[in-house]
Amino acid sequence: MSACAQLNYNNVTPAVWSCVSQLAINHGGPNPFPNSGSFSKSGFTFAWSYDPGSQTAWVQCTDSPWIVPCSSINSALQSNIDGCYQSSGVTVEAFA
Repeated sequence: MSACAQLNYNNVTPAVWSCVSQLAINHGGPNPFPNSGSFSKSGFTFAWSYDPGSQTAWVQCTDSPWIVPCSSINSALQSNIDGCYQSSGVTVEAFA
């Protein structure tokens, strides 16, 4: 399957990124979780980059099983990232 749309974020505080990092680690991501990179697990490949200076980040599913639509993948990513913003008390600011 081709890559899904990249999800871009601003207002990514260190607390938000720490939460996102822990979620990724819990789902098979590298530990420690770097500010940029990629990993694959169970047919899914994710790439990401976080810039602490500008407090921006992006995440993208670059490969997945054909049976799982990008809409489901990005919805799950968005829901988890929203939870990190909320648990950190930061306003969610996604941009296209």
